[in-house]
Amino acid sequence: MGARPERISPAAALVLARGRWSARTFHHFAQALIPVAGCGVFLGLSALTVTMLHASGVGIPFLDLIRAALIALAGLWSLILAWRIAGATTNSLALRLSAMPPMAIAVGIGSVSVASLFWRH
Repeated sequence: MGARPERISPAAALVLARGRWSARTFHHFAQALIPVAGCGVFLGLSALTVTMLHASGVGIPFLDLIRAALIALAGLWSLILAWRIAGATTNSLALRLSAMPPMAIAVGIGSVSVASLFWRH
């Protein structure tokens, strides 16, 4: 049997793109995902309140728009944090730019996961 390629997380790929493995840098990049996770917790917990208000006859106008804006802003905030973390770990613009695609994938996965709580087809 042939060797099966290892699967690594986007955050691990991000650290490896810097050229060497560092658990500390990996941890810092993982912390850049906190805004997306926090948004997911907030929206998930507020869903019960929104459901109870709706059952009581109180509607919240533009609720889907508000949720989408919160998810988008949390994703943007995470990408800005990742850019700053990359800038703190290297002076090379090329390495800094190479760190962003794996981070964008991780932010996208988190954002889509949160959005799937509210919009499923």
